[in-house]
Amino acid sequence: MLTPTLSNVGVSKVYDAGTGTAMTPSYTFVGLVEGDTAADLRNAGLLYNSKDVQLASKITVRGLEINTVAGSRQSVASDYVLDASTKEVAAAITPKVVGLLASKTYDGTNSLTGAVTIATGIVGETLSYTAATASDAHVATPGKFVAAITLGDVAATGGLASNYQLPVLDAANAPVTIQAAPVTSSAQILGDFDRIYDNTVKVDAKKVNLAGSIGNALNGDRLELDFSPVELTYLSQQVGMTQIQAIGKAKLVVTTSAFSSLPSDYAFDAPVIGNEDARIKSAFTLPSVPTLIAGLSATSVVAAAPVSSSGFVRNVSPAVLNVPLTSAEVVPVLSSAKLPPTKLVAELADIQRLPVNSSITSVAGFSNVSALVPMAIQTAASFVISIKASTFEATVPGSAQVVTATTRDGGALPAWLSFNPQTLEIEGVAPSGLSQLVIKVNSRLQTGSVASTELILNFEK
Repeated sequence: MLTPTLSNVGVSKVYDAGTGTAMTPSYTFVGLVEGDTAADLRNAGLLYNSKDVQLASKITVRGLEINTVAGSRQSVASDYVLDASTKEVAAAITPKVVGLLASKTYDGTNSLTGAVTIATGIVGETLSYTAATASDAHVATPGKFVAAITLGDVAATGGLASNYQLPVLDAANAPVTIQAAPVTSSAQILGDFDRIYDNTVKVDAKKVNLAGSIGNALNGDRLELDFSPVELTYLSQQVGMTQIQAIGKAKLVVTTSAFSSLPSDYAFDAPVIGNEDARIKSAFTLPSVPTLIAGLSATSVVAAAPVSSSGFVRNVSPAVLNVPLTSAEVVPVLSSAKLPPTKLVAELADIQRLPVNSSITSVAGFSNVSALVPMAIQTAASFVISIKASTFEATVPGSAQVVTATTRDGGALPAWLSFNPQTLEIEGVAPSGLSQLVIKVNSRLQTGSVASTELILNFEK
């Protein structure tokens, strides 16, 4: 009788949810006759006694049979009988390392409840977990990882926590990603938008400011908008209707936080700040004639009014004006005095600068035609508007241009308005009762190409 004994030691495998094994059996023998040295055995299979880590303790080799006998006696398999058809050897199953990955939106804490994904590597088996925390709570902190977690069973899928083990908890094996928490924001320009002309686009910070708010902050955080990077300016410095614009973007600041939150913990888009309509008023207002006259001598009248002294009284030299005049004498004189015209410049609307073939009428030969900013004009007052030469830019710099001005429909300008093509100046005195006039400014090249743009005049009393 031949008695084989399995000689494999330290046998184990990593949990794979099965009882199979890749072990190759090796044996020692008792019962070989002199001259026979070993036997080769075949088997019907090898199995663990359990698939689970805690229950698996041995491997059973079943269906043993003698295949051949080695030695000098030339013995054959039938010369021997095995003592048993099965043999056992101690063996173990070690827990499988799971994969960990966590991702969540910033909530001010390092809790990872509901944020961890566990990869078992075994089809169909899942695990639960508790007490999961991250190494850091903030969005921008690099190298975050699952710092602590406890695995749990999921009976419905056959997942037993005892069959698995955690990896080394570091950024390489258990990374954590925290996305910035989304917030909303809004802002607007507030205050007294109108101001007196000062030939600049500056806004009076004492009269106009920005206000806004941020929504959806964590309960315990107070967020505010920082407007220091934002500058408020008027679109135009000219007298008339314009708008106040905001240049730059507001920033988010955390003023107080129960979580030591940082601006980077929030997904913030600077609010779009809309323009506000505004009016720039004339800096010059001529007092009424009675106001000028009351208690004044002719000398003081001359000093107060922006006209030459010779314009006050006919056939009287300035030297004679040292004597006081009565109201009856001064009123007709002041009423006939002429003030110099208000000089204005038709500003180019750079933000509306358009290429050829845009809604502004233009043809080949012109590289750019600019829109003109609408202007506010006082009725019953003399004015001169200068059209900038750069309004029309020819494809070939220096090309000769002939500039004309018409009404929008191409008709002649009204009798009270004139255009000088040499100086590019529009001059006139608008009669009372007008509300608006659209002037079409045209430029013709020697080639015959014509480009046009419009100047809108809005009249005020």
